[in-house]
Amino acid sequence: MNAVLRVWWTLFTALPLQRLLGGMGAVWCGALVLGWLVTGDKAFWIVGVIGLFVLAIFPAVFASAAVFRALSAPRANQLLPRFRARMLVAVTLFMVAVLAPLALWFVSGRTASNPPPALELLGYVFAVSTVIFMWMFVLFGDWRWVWL
Repeated sequence: MNAVLRVWWTLFTALPLQRLLGGMGAVWCGALVLGWLVTGDKAFWIVGVIGLFVLAIFPAVFASAAVFRALSAPRANQLLPRFRARMLVAVTLFMVAVLAPLALWFVSGRTASNPPPALELLGYVFAVSTVIFMWMFVLFGDWRWVWL
């Protein structure tokens, strides 16, 4: 499991720009959650999660496909035991992490007067992030796929 988590972490932090944006997103989210704890206004919490998504998770969806392709390409890696299964589990955990902020929004403070949004929204976000990941995976293999 350690190898899977290491690959999962690499999908978020492979590039220097990703690390910078991830740090900025964590500071932004932390500051706004602190504002939510001090004032009690849920707008702080929601803006914090949206900022974390925009600064850290959204760029990771685009970059992770290139990292996944680069890690999967060398023939030497394919000789490692359970290499493909570990890579697929890491990508699955990555997609779960992409959907986590939206899932937190679904379950946070729902009452009878404040019902949760439709579950289709979660399905749309999953579909769009999967399509972006697959498109970038194909694109980094051959640039002519950009017209797809």
